[in-house]
Amino acid sequence: MFCTEISIPPVHITVTTRSGKNLTILPPSEYIGTKPIMIRLISHKIIYGSVGSGHPNSGTKHEDLSKTLIIHCHGGGFVAQSSNSHLVYLKSFARGVGSPIISVDYSLAPEAPYPRAIHEAFYAYLWAIENAHLLGSTAEKIILTGSQKQIGVTTHP
Repeated sequence: MFCTEISIPPVHITVTTRSGKNLTILPPSEYIGTKPIMIRLISHKIIYGSVGSGHPNSGTKHEDLSKTLIIHCHGGGFVAQSSNSHLVYLKSFARGVGSPIISVDYSLAPEAPYPRAIHEAFYAYLWAIENAHLLGSTAEKIILTGSQKQIGVTTHP
């Protein structure tokens, strides 16, 4: 089992729309200013090239990139809990599905009122797509989940 924290830097992200236009997404800044967003990467497999996978000649078996990436937003109504408080079932989930999972540790109210947490989750989603290789995935299929309920599946060509 592999579990590590990653800090997403608060930089502009440029995404290309399906119509070919470039959009620049700014990092969230409302209420508490611009700051890194923490995510937790959980994987049952050590995937070649992912954060923390080590050197490929270390003697550890490395898997190929997963086609799927699971993005988890913990429960707690944007006022409580964290990725750590959901780690027990996330580890089990990672073992069962065989795909890497990132869990977003968004800012909590009252210090960071709504909609800050939603903005951070969206920003982490976009960052994950752009940096999927670091997470052990090609992100061809993205599953959004929260509090053990699937909330969406997207596919990217």
